[in-house]
Amino acid sequence: MVEIILASALAVGMAYFMIRLTINVKNKNDDLLVKSLTSTDQGIIYNYFMKKAATTTIDKNKITKNDKQLKYDNEVVINLNKYANFGEIDEKNNYIIIPITVETLKEDNFDVIIYMD
Repeated sequence: MVEIILASALAVGMAYFMIRLTINVKNKNDDLLVKSLTSTDQGIIYNYFMKKAATTTIDKNKITKNDKQLKYDNEVVINLNKYANFGEIDEKNNYIIIPITVETLKEDNFDVIIYMD
């Protein structure tokens, strides 16, 4: 009788451990997917502005955005993935900061910094 109770307790403990492990792995996979999508969006924005900077001076006043879409001179640069949003665009001395925020990854920085001449 003791062996049955002990075996049952051990089986329940192992099942709980396996369920927790599966949930943790799934959460890590979800985080990696969001990081990958947002990093791709960030790269597309950098690429767009690098191409523009090769032929013209970047003007902050031509950059418009809403939560999901970024435009430059009324041309769509990108529609962000469903996990990310744009913050308030800021201009410092000789660069523009386009913040990209992800609610579930607050510790990661996806800001796009565009240097101007």
